[in-house]
Amino acid sequence: MQKSKEKLDYIVLGSSTGLTTLDTQIIDSITGLQGVNLSMDDTSMPLHALMLEHFLAQGGKVSSCVLVFDAGQMNQQSLQTSGNSYRFLPFIQEEYVIEYFKAADNSLLSRSKWLPVIGVGYYNAELFYPGLYSAIDPKRHNRFDAKGNYSYPNSGGPQKRETDRLEFGLYNPWFKKIKTLCEANSIELILYHPPKFRSEVVSEVSVSNFINHSKLLQDAALFYDHLHVNNKGRQLTSVTFANEFSISANK
Repeated sequence: MQKSKEKLDYIVLGSSTGLTTLDTQIIDSITGLQGVNLSMDDTSMPLHALMLEHFLAQGGKVSSCVLVFDAGQMNQQSLQTSGNSYRFLPFIQEEYVIEYFKAADNSLLSRSKWLPVIGVGYYNAELFYPGLYSAIDPKRHNRFDAKGNYSYPNSGGPQKRETDRLEFGLYNPWFKKIKTLCEANSIELILYHPPKFRSEVVSEVSVSNFINHSKLLQDAALFYDHLHVNNKGRQLTSVTFANEFSISANK
């Protein structure tokens, strides 16, 4: 991540649902704002907190942080690290990255500051199969755009299931760290729950700045699976979010 010289209007933090649900190019075209998607697949609240801390440490400036979350994440009280933490190994010399691995009880990777072979070996092992695939088919590339957005194809679809109701509280210690970082840097924190097929998400407590799209989409043709929207679903959701976010930003 290059050091930013200009202040962004917003960033999107999240996992694969953050990547595939909110298209910042659509949002920017409607709102006139400038944002970027910093979501990473196979991650949860611990890595969202680290991403925000990394963004700020690298000189990033932003007015609003849109945290795309899953109700289950908010109820977790463990400090355990999430998947794909290894992607921060190139920054292992940074104190906040070391502290992250220590807090998340991943002492092996935290030692790579003094024993680089640990981090390099782990990092290269994770890249081995993608590299092999690229060698076989060098013309194939990922579906990320210049602003960090990613989309699933319009194929697939969720399995039919009963509607469920999910409640969440604000218990996750990593969420509390995100909240503290935002407050310390005068960043407006906006909670966002993406569409989830046949699910209703509600908060146990009153939550300010909460955009709840859990029930926004009802058509199975707009989902890649029950957790992720497809490209069509992403476009509809992004337009709806942009209109609601624009109202919030202009208050």
